Amino acid sequence: MDNASVNDVVAIHMKEQLKEWGSDILDGKYLQMRCVAHIINLAVKDGLKETGKFVERVRESVKWVKSTPARSRKFKDCIDFEKIVSKKFVSLDVATRWNSTYLMLESAKPFEKAFQTLARNDKKFKKHLNEKKYGMESLGITTSDDWSSVGRLIDYLKLFYDLTVRVSGTSYVTLHLLFDEVCEMYTMISDWADNIDFEVSCMAERIKSKLAKYWFEDELENSKMNRLCYMAVILDPRLKVEYLEQALKKVYGESRGKALVEEVKDEMRLLFDHYKHRLGLPSSSPIVIQEDVQEPSGSGDGKKKGKIWGDFRKMKREAILKGTRKSSKSEFDRYLEEEEDDEVVTRALVGSEEDEYKFDILGWWSRSGMKYPTISEMARDILAVPISTVASESAFSTGGRVLDSFRTSLSPEVVEALICCEDWIRSSDSELVADGEDEGDEVVFQNVYAAFQTRSASAPAGPSGSSPATHVLVPSPTMSQVEEDYVDDNSDENDETYVDIEPDEE
Repeated sequence: MDNASVNDVVAIHMKEQLKEWGSDILDGKYLQMRCVAHIINLAVKDGLKETGKFVERVRESVKWVKSTPARSRKFKDCIDFEKIVSKKFVSLDVATRWNSTYLMLESAKPFEKAFQTLARNDKKFKKHLNEKKYGMESLGITTSDDWSSVGRLIDYLKLFYDLTVRVSGTSYVTLHLLFDEVCEMYTMISDWADNIDFEVSCMAERIKSKLAKYWFEDELENSKMNRLCYMAVILDPRLKVEYLEQALKKVYGESRGKALVEEVKDEMRLLFDHYKHRLGLPSSSPIVIQEDVQEPSGSGDGKKKGKIWGDFRKMKREAILKGTRKSSKSEFDRYLEEEEDDEVVTRALVGSEEDEYKFDILGWWSRSGMKYPTISEMARDILAVPISTVASESAFSTGGRVLDSFRTSLSPEVVEALICCEDWIRSSDSELVADGEDEGDEVVFQNVYAAFQTRSASAPAGPSGSSPATHVLVPSPTMSQVEEDYVDDNSDENDETYVDIEPDEE
C-alpha cells in the first residue's frame, strides 16, 4: 500500500475481517507493507526543499525554451554555436514529482554553455528570469556555481532514481533486496550529512529524518517497519542470519544490531510454528524408542536380569533420550545453522557477478522443498510480497488518456481486454512485439488478438462448469477493435516514462 493515512484504517479493517474468517497470520502483524517508491518519493521531495534557487532557475530556463517554437529554434542555434552534440533535448519536469525533476536536470546539464549563450544574446530571456520572483527575491539567471550544484544534485538523485527502478521490478523477487538497499541508503545519507557543502548536508538530514519515520529501528521497534524484509534476507540461502547481523551492527551499532537480530529470529520462529501447525508437519525427526521391544531369540542367556542391570538400563535410556533431545533440531534451526553446500549457492557467492545476478532464489526453494518443507512454504509466501505498488498501478493505469466519445462507449469487457492486451505488450516477458517488429504492425495486431483469444479460451470453468469464471474475459473484441485501439493508444507515446509515485503523506 502507499502511505496515505486512509490505508492504515483499511489495514485495520482487513485484519479484523481476516481474523473473523480465521485466515489471519499472527493477528495480521505483517499484513501492511508500505510502498518503498512512495517512501523514497516523500523523503527526496522533502530533501529537495533545501536545494535553494538553482533548481528553480533551471526549471524556469527550460520552461522558457520550450514555451514556443521560436524560442526552441533560438536555443538550438545556441547549441550549434557552442558545438554541443546531444541526441536529447531539454525536458520540463512536474514540480511535485522529484523523479521528473531529476530527468529535467540531467537533460539540461549538457547544455550549460548554451543557456549561458542564450542569456547573453536574448535580452527577453534574461529579463524574464530577473523579474521572476523567488520568495521575496529576484530569481535571476543560472550561474556557474548553480550548474556545479546541479551536477552534484544529479549524482545524488541518480542513486534514488536507480533504486526506485530496481524496487519497482515485476519479473523478479524484490523483498529480499529491500534490506540491502535500505542499509546502503543509510550509509550513503550519513556520508552526505558530513559533507562540507551546507545545502547537501541539510538535504541529507531532511531525507534521513523522513526515512527514519518508516524504516529505522535504532532504539525501539518501529511499528511502520514490516519485519518481513528482515526475514526475506534470512530466507536467502546465500545470506541467512550472518549477513543480517553484520549489516545491522554496521547501521545500528554492536549492541542494538545484535538485539535486533535476536528479535527477528524470535518473530520468525513464531511464524515458523504457525506454518508448521497449519501444514500439520513435525518440526523435527527425533529418534523413537519403543516401550515394548521383542528380544531376538539368540540375543541372551534367557536369564532375567537383576535390579542393578535394570537401574543401569534405565540410566542409559534416559541419557540416550536426553542426548536425542539435544541433537534433535527443528527444521528452522537446521536451516539457520547448516552451511548450504548447494553448487548454485556456492557459485553465486564466490563466482562472477553474472553468477550472482543469475541466482534464482525461488528456484532454489522449489528444489529444497523436501529438505525444508515448512520453511519452503514460508519462503513462497514471504518472497511473493511486493515492496512497491508502482507495478500494479502502472498495469491498470489509464491516466493521461483523453476519453473521446468512442472510447467512453466501449463495453466494460472490451475496455478490460484493451487494458490486459496493453499490459501483455509492455511486459518484459512478452514476445508479442518482438515477434512482429520486422514484419510490420499488422503482425503485432494479429499476435495480440491471437494471444487474447487463447487466454480467453483457456480460462478456468466457473462454478457451474459450463462457462468461464466471472473474472475471466469471455466476450472477445473484434480484430478491428484491437487494431484501432492499439494504434490510438500508441500514437502519442512519449519516449520517456515517468513513474507515478505521488502519495498522500500521513
